[in-house]
Amino acid sequence: SPPILPTPSRSPPTIPESKGLNDLFEEKADYVTKNVGDFSNEDLLDLYGFFKQAKFGDNDTNCPVFWKYAAKRKWEAWKSRTGLSSDAAKKRYIEKVEKLIP
Repeated sequence: SPPILPTPSRSPPTIPESKGLNDLFEEKADYVTKNVGDFSNEDLLDLYGFFKQAKFGDNDTNCPVFWKYAAKRKWEAWKSRTGLSSDAAKKRYIEKVEKLIP
């Protein structure tokens, strides 16, 4: 069965009417890409899992071999989001970025 994901402690972010969910998600993803050095590795892995789930759905790829540590951690981050809808993953990604940026 899929892992139980923690429930956010606050309500999901409110999407401004002028921006759709996809636009806001792409804006936040672009911000993270341009400012990757501002985030911890753990936060980046968390965001990576939400990003991959939002873009590609459930991870049905084979787990990388154990000596490919970084690839395995990314795989695990994505795999832990199994069952989360694309829209829910986008909202969680946006919420996480907004929580991390000043």
